[in-house]
Amino acid sequence: MSVLTMVGVSKVRGEGRHAVQALVDASLAVEPGELVLLQGPSGSGKTTLLAVAAGLLTPDRGEVHLSGHRIDLEPQRERRRLRAACLGFVFQRANLLSGLTARENVLLQATLAGLNTDVAQSATDELFAALGITSLGGRRSDALSGGEEQRVAVARALVHRPAMVLADEPTASLDGATGRAVAELLVSLARARGAAVLVAAHDPRLEPFADRRVAIADGRVVGG
Repeated sequence: MSVLTMVGVSKVRGEGRHAVQALVDASLAVEPGELVLLQGPSGSGKTTLLAVAAGLLTPDRGEVHLSGHRIDLEPQRERRRLRAACLGFVFQRANLLSGLTARENVLLQATLAGLNTDVAQSATDELFAALGITSLGGRRSDALSGGEEQRVAVARALVHRPAMVLADEPTASLDGATGRAVAELLVSLARARGAAVLVAAHDPRLEPFADRRVAIADGRVVGG
């Protein structure tokens, strides 16, 4: 059973003369353990598709199923609960909370997802070790390099073992070697946990890790 299924999704963003048809009858499915790379130029609809998949935006038409829930029909409170429990996010910028340490950022996500303290601590330790960032746990995010921040962001995305990981240009701000290393760690850890992964990116360094590539242009998905 697909973790994410989008069927005939259309979405207009903006109003009046500023309205843009961001998605047009878009359909896509992502299976457990699969990485789908969503490719397209800027303005093609990649970020809008991710926002609709996460229930952050409601489509004007179509269906969005996430982990067995018709998320586009759920009220906002239930959508927030589903996002906390079922989704992990990695963005171009890590978006860590500057007032917290690296470890506290990850533990906060674990708490929001409902993990008890012992499980959250153990899961965080495991991920920090796998990502090679155990020594960074006590540092505040503003004391981390870009690559270190993204490793913490990967830990935050995976700590609660989400069914689905959504990533928006996760390596775009990183140099060649660092970007590839972060991509490899994200993919290997997500697959080991059976998570479905949908990555929107221009970055060709991600292509070798993809099980499937899907193109999007002018809001239309090809090969979903």
